[in-house]
Amino acid sequence: MRLAASIAVVLLLLLNGCGDKGEGTRGQTSGTPSAAIDGLTVGPPLSVAVRKGNLKAVDSLLAAGADVNAPDILGRTALHVAAFYNRKQIAALLLAHGADVKASDSEGLTPLHAAVLAANADIATLLLDKGADVNAVTDTGKTPLHLAAAIGCYRLTKLLIPRGADVNRKDKSGRTARFYAVRNGHAETAALLKKNGGK
Repeated sequence: MRLAASIAVVLLLLLNGCGDKGEGTRGQTSGTPSAAIDGLTVGPPLSVAVRKGNLKAVDSLLAAGADVNAPDILGRTALHVAAFYNRKQIAALLLAHGADVKASDSEGLTPLHAAVLAANADIATLLLDKGADVNAVTDTGKTPLHLAAAIGCYRLTKLLIPRGADVNRKDKSGRTARFYAVRNGHAETAALLKKNGGK
């Protein structure tokens, strides 16, 4: 266990560009786990490696026993991060190591919500194939379809509907996915939703 912790610390330091002078690549003095990286609070080493897109570090951390479902302070797991940052190969590796495809963060976002927000149909497909809940809701009642419609992502909307997305599910404000597509001026997405029974 001590070896795994040591490996995690070394990888975390290397990922953050620590050199001989003990400074990060952004000139920040390193040494505290709460130092900011890319505007985000440092999370578990695995999540940092995923955010950086370092497949080798992710693989090493998993081999050393890193908790694949360890959340950061926002409740986001490494799989959330992989989805947000469009890291498909890493997402597949995390899933192979038991990542929880239905994990939700402090706002109720699942990795599928994250993939939709990143407009990544490939990762969304991977997550759906692994059992992601197409109708999972955030704290505000938004499903992945609400988010796809709101950002006008026709491809994701077209992917989610045949996978069982409820086109008329209302969020906590009483609004459907089509409402958001229309409000945000996404005519093609709104038309697709209407064609599939969306109100």
